[in-house]
Amino acid sequence: MRTFLRGVTPALLAGVLIATALVLFQAPAAVRVLAFAVLALAAGLSASRIVRGRRGLTDDDADLGYSLPGVIVLVLMLAVVLALTVLGIAIDTPGIAWGTGASAVALVVVAHVVAGPPAWPTRPRRALGPVLAVVVLGAAVAGAAAMRPAQVERYTQLSVDETPPSVDGGERVTLGWTLLGYGSPLPAAEPPVEVVIGGRRLPEVDAETGGVTATSAQGAVDQRRGSVAFTAPDGAGIYDVHVKVGSADWSEIVVRLVVNQ
Repeated sequence: MRTFLRGVTPALLAGVLIATALVLFQAPAAVRVLAFAVLALAAGLSASRIVRGRRGLTDDDADLGYSLPGVIVLVLMLAVVLALTVLGIAIDTPGIAWGTGASAVALVVVAHVVAGPPAWPTRPRRALGPVLAVVVLGAAVAGAAAMRPAQVERYTQLSVDETPPSVDGGERVTLGWTLLGYGSPLPAAEPPVEVVIGGRRLPEVDAETGGVTATSAQGAVDQRRGSVAFTAPDGAGIYDVHVKVGSADWSEIVVRLVVNQ
């Protein structure tokens, strides 16, 4: 037992568990990169020991022993992603950390049983394969992230200045509105304005549209203000008034209008 506790296997297991925890608990980015490198190296070296078994390296297969851990690292990362997909687990940083960490723990334990207790590497060249694989993997991830286009949400938000009080049937109603642009400037052209009451688009509305101006609204790029006037229905009741400014579906707001007898 004491021999096992002093060996390389518990050190590898401790390193894998600590590296997994660092990734899951959102350590700084540089630390997470090193943690993933530890996971990949521990898994790759252990898997290569399982493949070689207890016979170790001979002069004929020395080059294979140097490169095999690196190949296994790349295959392991692909296998983790495929397993997450099959199990319906999100392919994100926590998911990959769980998958890689669990695989590394299993490979370290199996390698200890199949190939015997590992020894600390005595030849720097043996670490070249897995280290190179981690570098290639990191470069591939960085390149993919750099080529991915930045996603910017572009949308508009419409609001009315105030809800109109109750009006009489046939009375003229005026609503002031403000259109905010997010993610990109509002179009310079004046947007169409329409009013729908009771599922019927009103053919006659008086719309006044101002120009695009700066705004103090948090996160918004600019704004456009205006107003729309229309005639209230003749019948008494409560009506949903749909006001739409522009062609986008989300540039619409519903106002409750109370019409008296």
